[in-house]
Amino acid sequence: MHSFGKPFDRTRSRASYAVTLISVAAVGPSLLVFGAGSSSPQPAPPSDSSAQLLSYRTIDPSVPPAGPYLAQAEHYSSEIAMNIGHPLSLPLSVVVNSVQLEGPNTGAYAAPLDSSGGQNGTATRCVIFIDPFLYRHEGTAEANLTIAHEVFHCFQAMDYSSIPTFLHAPRWLIEGEAEWVGATLVPFDDDFWNAYLLDLTTPLFTRSYDAIGFYALMTESGIDTWHLLDPMLKVGSSAAAYALAANSTLKEDWASSLARQPSFGQEWDANGPDITNVKYNPAVTVLRTGTVLGGKVAPYTNALIPFSPATDVVHITTTTAYSRLHTGNGANYDQLDMQPNDFCNNQCGKCPEMKAMPRIGGSSWLAVTGDIQGASYRVTGEKAMCNAPCIVGTWTVTNETSQYLGIREGGAGAIWTVEPDGTISVDWAESTPVVLAIGKSFTYRGEQTEILTPSSLTEGSTGQWLIASTSGNATATSSDGTVTPLPAYGGGTGTWTCGKDSMTVTTNVYGGGGTVVTTYTRN
Repeated sequence: MHSFGKPFDRTRSRASYAVTLISVAAVGPSLLVFGAGSSSPQPAPPSDSSAQLLSYRTIDPSVPPAGPYLAQAEHYSSEIAMNIGHPLSLPLSVVVNSVQLEGPNTGAYAAPLDSSGGQNGTATRCVIFIDPFLYRHEGTAEANLTIAHEVFHCFQAMDYSSIPTFLHAPRWLIEGEAEWVGATLVPFDDDFWNAYLLDLTTPLFTRSYDAIGFYALMTESGIDTWHLLDPMLKVGSSAAAYALAANSTLKEDWASSLARQPSFGQEWDANGPDITNVKYNPAVTVLRTGTVLGGKVAPYTNALIPFSPATDVVHITTTTAYSRLHTGNGANYDQLDMQPNDFCNNQCGKCPEMKAMPRIGGSSWLAVTGDIQGASYRVTGEKAMCNAPCIVGTWTVTNETSQYLGIREGGAGAIWTVEPDGTISVDWAESTPVVLAIGKSFTYRGEQTEILTPSSLTEGSTGQWLIASTSGNATATSSDGTVTPLPAYGGGTGTWTCGKDSMTVTTNVYGGGGTVVTTYTRN
């Protein structure tokens, strides 16, 4: 069942099945049956119930016979059985409708029925209805894909304890699997690929037919997709189905494959049955000194960030190993949460630090897969890093304490970026609440810019920490709801001590009487 670029349903809601039962039953004895194993129509006795009449079609010279469609359905049933590892245990019938009973662009739909001919119990047989759109508008290949898709719905119904459970199962599983099966068995350009290739921010679990791309990615990742289709339906939840389906290769390749840039390497291109030529074309950002490209990637979604560096150094941070960079000089870097993330673009011979950096070489792509927890990324344009003090870089707060102020713990997640010129950018968007000894807490939010005095920027692993000025819109919200501007740092002296991956800053409270101790890890 295909339309021309417009999504539509191949399976029906329970209410719409009831309409079909009434309309077919109303025809009465002028119906002929075409069930599995029947080579010719058999007359239906006038006493047949509406459930029995579902296996019949009207005698209308303008309506094609059901026999050839049944033969095709049985053919695809055999092919599916051979691939999936078991036969269809439900008797299969085909009904050709003389009027369009589904949507205007619907070619066919499948109806699993219980022993009473209803849809309340366990499926005992399956009927495929052919609507006029299929035999009047669809070409042979498209019609065959539609029939293969519908036959697989009959297989899926076998995996559920009841028909209502099947009808309410997630559509990325039901329609996505069926679309992949149909496209795998019948070559035909499938427009449902387009939404998968273009809508990177749509979570997998809210997809439908366009989840075809995920099943194709499973196959490309070395997964035996056919033999996981049943287990994914039976496991009981979307999250559990994803856990069965997604190996580490899939997670690493998911985002980058959507770039459709085969010249970057096979992991940067999507492939699969009936894939279209559609390509995601995001805007390319010119990354200058001070430019920051940052964002979040929701669970089960992806992000592609192309950028053209016009700065000395590009610093890249991701929170997931399922990230990949393709640089302008053709190199690929994987697992960016565990790699050296400073890349040189200009002045690469200026000093030993710059010489040691890998070259980025021009226009580049960053790919980030959200996986189950989501992820974030940050791409920053920075000045040449020569003889930079240890404190220069991007840091994440791990904890903050103060005996004087009664702070027991908190503040984790705030991002501090210390530039070589002493400028500090603070982002409290992910900061956890700071808890006081008396039980009260407050939460930092907003952004702030602070300037370290030149004397603070000494080389080595220790130095003075003194803020000369502060600006920004940061606030502190207490647990009772009071919101106040975040106090400016400065007015006292302090020290910093840092190593390769960690730093501790001890700052004297303004006016004396205590200290604030903050610990960080390097991003």
